[in-house]
Amino acid sequence: MSNETPSLIKDGKPANVSTSSKNDRPYGFANAAIGAAAAFISAALVGVLIFQTLAVYDQLKLSREALESSNESFQRTIVEMRRQRDAMTSQVESMSTLTSTVEQLFQDQQRARISFRVELEQIDDVQTGVRVVCPIEIGGTTEARQVRFKNYVTVGVPGQQQFLDDLALDWNKREFHALADVAPTEVGRRFVTRVLSQDRLRAIVSGEESLYFVGRLEYCDVYGACRYFMRCAEFGQQPGVTSYCGTRVGDLHEGHGK
Repeated sequence: MSNETPSLIKDGKPANVSTSSKNDRPYGFANAAIGAAAAFISAALVGVLIFQTLAVYDQLKLSREALESSNESFQRTIVEMRRQRDAMTSQVESMSTLTSTVEQLFQDQQRARISFRVELEQIDDVQTGVRVVCPIEIGGTTEARQVRFKNYVTVGVPGQQQFLDDLALDWNKREFHALADVAPTEVGRRFVTRVLSQDRLRAIVSGEESLYFVGRLEYCDVYGACRYFMRCAEFGQQPGVTSYCGTRVGDLHEGHGK
């Protein structure tokens, strides 16, 4: 066996060292091409992704703007609907008020309104005398119901033009004369007092005193409202002359209350 070491150099070059470059090999170019293609594809994918992202962003932006516009339109629609609702409510209230007013006017035109005059009437019989006569007058187009007449007679200082203002009288405690219902077409209905002799009247009436007569009509109309009419008349030294000393009208509470 030889002890010589094999030569590592052959023809001036190391015997076991390859003289060809990696790039010189055929598969080196293929790997480079594949890498370049992969890089291109990656770049293309990134570009597509960016494009899609931008497209999605634009779509979301358009959707948001459309939603905001739709929301504003919806809010405007709600406001307009509320305005129309308020306008309709106002119209309904106006119509209701107008209807109520017309109905009230219609009732006021129809309801009974009673008043009376006060006169002295001469009575010629065995003993000549006089009596107070109150011809009843009625307005409206419906009858007056539950008609009652009350009166009060007294003497006092002559010339009290507002005698009713100083008259403190509880009419609920006064006796009354019930009259039948009074229709609006009736004529000649009246209330009369007892006959008073001429001598008795002259004894009552003097230069310092007059005879005061106060009459009060209480009645209800067909709508259930109850009212009263009062009138005061003064009879003094002048025979046959009636001077009115006050008129008052008002509502009665709880039927024929005070």
